[in-house]
Amino acid sequence: CAGLNTDDCLGNVRGEAICKCKTGFGGERCEQLWTDPFPGQYAAQEDCNGTMASFAIDVELGPDFNQVTLVNFHNQASAITTSKIVGNLLSTKVFDVYPQFMVYGRVAGGGNLNSDETLTLIYSIIDGGDTLNCRALLRPL
Repeated sequence: CAGLNTDDCLGNVRGEAICKCKTGFGGERCEQLWTDPFPGQYAAQEDCNGTMASFAIDVELGPDFNQVTLVNFHNQASAITTSKIVGNLLSTKVFDVYPQFMVYGRVAGGGNLNSDETLTLIYSIIDGGDTLNCRALLRPL
């Protein structure tokens, strides 16, 4: 484990070395960035309070370490706005969408990377007294 992205090197019950990775890194030897599996183009199926929508969404790295940006979030991109939200990665499979203010309201929630490489997002959009409770499934294109 020495010299890798580790906080410590631990031993298991068989006496084998196990790396305890620094935040933001995973894999057997801490060689994988948490962000590695997320970037790409996706087809989104979104359900907000029973209203269904289908649209394309991109997932990009950043803007900071351990973050991903969802572009065309809630299908709101236009010639004037790109409608981006940022998610903080909590592991190689889970991220939270910290409260962010968008043109159409305040967004908060989270998501996870599923074993079939789809992303599941659960979030709320609050605009004044109105709340949209949303769930979206993103499939890689």
